[in-house]
Amino acid sequence: MMLVLLLLVLLLVLLLMLMLLLLVLMRSLLPTSGGAEATAALLRDVMQQSFGAFEQRVNGQMQNMHLELVRQFHIQQASFESSLRINAEQTRQVKKRSIAYKDAPLCVDS
Repeated sequence: MMLVLLLLVLLLVLLLMLMLLLLVLMRSLLPTSGGAEATAALLRDVMQQSFGAFEQRVNGQMQNMHLELVRQFHIQQASFESSLRINAEQTRQVKKRSIAYKDAPLCVDS
């Protein structure tokens, strides 16, 4: 799960770097007239909307993964507590048998 999260974050960073590179290239290639600036602004808005949707999906997946980690923790906690109860009961039984053997009279055949 953590690997998936790491990969998603890495992908998000790479996509943001690509968007920045495209904006730099777009500014260097387009003339500085008013129409070009409007086109650049429109392209920038479209890219921001696209990355915004991607960011929302990544955030949703991260939230789901966090909830799954919490759920798995509770499952492991319940399992561990159950194992401890079983172990405690077995320990009590062994102690009782040990005391019973200790108090038992010795049988010596003559």
